[in-house]
Amino acid sequence: MQKENIVFIGGNGRMGQLLQDRLHNTDFNAISLDRPLGKKRLEQEIKNAVAVVLCTPVEAISEIMSLITPYLDDNKLLMDISSIKVMPMQTMQQHYQGPIIGTHPLFGPGAKRVCISSKNIETSTQLKVALTPADNCPTKWVEWSINFFRQMSFSPFITTPQIHDKAASAIQGLNFITSAAYFAMMANHPEYVDFLTPSFQRRLESSQKSLTEDGEIFCAMFNDNPSSQETVEEFQAYLAKATKDIKKILKQARWWWEN
Repeated sequence: MQKENIVFIGGNGRMGQLLQDRLHNTDFNAISLDRPLGKKRLEQEIKNAVAVVLCTPVEAISEIMSLITPYLDDNKLLMDISSIKVMPMQTMQQHYQGPIIGTHPLFGPGAKRVCISSKNIETSTQLKVALTPADNCPTKWVEWSINFFRQMSFSPFITTPQIHDKAASAIQGLNFITSAAYFAMMANHPEYVDFLTPSFQRRLESSQKSLTEDGEIFCAMFNDNPSSQETVEEFQAYLAKATKDIKKILKQARWWWEN
């Protein structure tokens, strides 16, 4: 059986390379395109592809869409892998009327399979991918995208751009901004260094990558996510409640480990 061609725009990036590597021994053939994006190459590769995947920063999507839209037709699926979904989906739909599915691999290039030790959530060893089909996206393309990611040994699930961004603002954005604020405050108190505990060290180590190597990425994710401010305000309300009744908040927090 002939393999289906998948064009990755921005395919030289770390996430683009990860996805392409995962396509080995599947029904798909990866075609990587990156800057400079020549018109002849774009036209040729997109013409022979069934799907185009944008592996570019959110702020570059509008420019990229202007370049590739002339070569898209209603029979080709357009996807992106941005960490937010409302804004990219709107941008893609402004340029292209064909099938669109936003995707967000919920892991980074170096991620491994994980199992969360919480009694109140379903655990999985597979890395998850959120899929946000446009309202007019045919069912056949939704099913195709599920198969596409499953063949890469990922665990895809369907959601909406709005629900995705609300969840991402809490799970990724809030975790980042509260860690940044906490360690910024602590950096202003070097006299505390002699009092550091093992639990502080564990938090310091777990936050290092997001606040250093990935800091600019998380800043962009936080600023571009329309749900960020609302989520911060919700957290501030919980923080205020905690100062008045910490035991009540602690009891609620223990939901994650209860039977």
